[in-house]
Amino acid sequence: MRESEPRQTGSIGESEVEANFKRIGWAPVRNSDHDLGTDFLVAARDARRFDRGLIVGVQVKAGPGRFSDQQVGDGGTVSGWWYYERSTAHFDDWVTHGLPHLVVLHDLDTRISYWVHVTADVVESTGKGCKILVPVEQTIDEDHVDDLYAVASKQKAAPAIEGSAFLGVPGGIPPARRLRFSLIAPRLVAPHPSTGLGRGVGPVEAVALLAQGRFADLMRFADKHPDVPDPRESNSGSAWNWQLVEAIWEWATTDSTDRLTAVFAAAPSKEAKAASGVLLACALQRLEQHGRAMTVLDGLVDDDDLLPADHGWALVQRARIRAETGDISGARRDAAAAQRSFAGDENDITVSALAAAAAWQLFAAADRAAPDNDEETDDKAPDKFAEILTASDTAVSWWRSQTVSWGLNKAETEWFKSWAEDRSHTLVQSGGLKPLDLFAAEFSADITGEHASWRALCALEARQRLMGAANTNGEIAELVHGVDALRRSGDHQSLRLAIERIHRDGPIEAAVRAMNKIPLDGWTHTTALSNFQ
Repeated sequence: MRESEPRQTGSIGESEVEANFKRIGWAPVRNSDHDLGTDFLVAARDARRFDRGLIVGVQVKAGPGRFSDQQVGDGGTVSGWWYYERSTAHFDDWVTHGLPHLVVLHDLDTRISYWVHVTADVVESTGKGCKILVPVEQTIDEDHVDDLYAVASKQKAAPAIEGSAFLGVPGGIPPARRLRFSLIAPRLVAPHPSTGLGRGVGPVEAVALLAQGRFADLMRFADKHPDVPDPRESNSGSAWNWQLVEAIWEWATTDSTDRLTAVFAAAPSKEAKAASGVLLACALQRLEQHGRAMTVLDGLVDDDDLLPADHGWALVQRARIRAETGDISGARRDAAAAQRSFAGDENDITVSALAAAAAWQLFAAADRAAPDNDEETDDKAPDKFAEILTASDTAVSWWRSQTVSWGLNKAETEWFKSWAEDRSHTLVQSGGLKPLDLFAAEFSADITGEHASWRALCALEARQRLMGAANTNGEIAELVHGVDALRRSGDHQSLRLAIERIHRDGPIEAAVRAMNKIPLDGWTHTTALSNFQ
């Protein structure tokens, strides 16, 4: 028997396309038994060769006849080739398939494979069938692996979050993501306040309670359930997750990072290491110990075993520090690398928040690095800004805004009672566990690396504490905290007004103690002007 030339051509083309996918680290599997318009099912892998559970369907067409219908662009250069089918069946299947599909035209002479993602908006009707343009610039090689990966990522849709306020995410949260969710999206992990104290909470739920500023709720659980440790006490023999809860409590109430450092060093898994490391880095940044924070984040980034989303999380935080300390090019590299790490996790609500932070960092870094009078940059700025705002419109940012609204409403109620001389209005103990909505909002922006939002919320919380300081039993401590927070947030205008008020009305000791907290080194883009103020 003699092999037909078209069949041999097709077989060679499929083999060479298969080899090209393998060269970029992807894993093609032949679909010969059930080939109804899909020659391969290819498992996409990221730049660190992690298999992300993303599958792409591929239809290969090879031979010189596939390149006969050229699309000629300006200047007479070929911009691509049209691929036709006489019926709409295959195109309809590819567009509506549960997996993204590529049509690949393979040149047997050059062994270059050209591809196009088959979507409804690029398929054109011919009256009887359909056609699609395969661009000359889209090839299966290392230069286009990010573009191919973006196609592979489109199969995952974010889960529905409407109706999740009481029961959390339908189907639950995968185990390796629970700590990250508890810190970034605690609303989906912590028990709703209306559920009561009938059952206890686990350590991951306790972390989420603290991230929400629900310190008093956690104490109530600890008082009622013996298996919930009191976070105010040291329980060195408890499980690591409970030690993390105690470390967060100590840091939030005293600013001490000693126990956070200890739990990070003892992290039992890669996801625990990522969550505790990012948390420790954020705490160190607040103390303006940027060198120590960078050491922690360098270790996380260099650990090539972290899950892709956690790897990106560390990169976002490192980009933030680099931008603050003047390493703009390094910040841009980290933010761009973070975005690549996040591709493929579009179904993860925490990742969308982190991706928004990375997008803002790229935008801000580009703005600082761009030369003056750069017309090309100016022309693209509106589109880029629209893209950034769209990326930042996330569920986590919505919940943060809601938290701020609650916090301001409670503060307004307290101020009104004080003004009205309500007899039920009592002094708040300095350092007492009052509703900490603004703490929760500030923490949310901090842990996701959204530096501009963190600055705004840090200043807002500082102004609230300054205005309420006289109604506490520790006025000087509250004033010092408020002034120092204004300085660290970079709100130098509010800082000037606060210092003038304290200088005029006292106690002047608060201003002196706040000034003495300014570090001799470690000044950043955010704090420099406020430090001078």
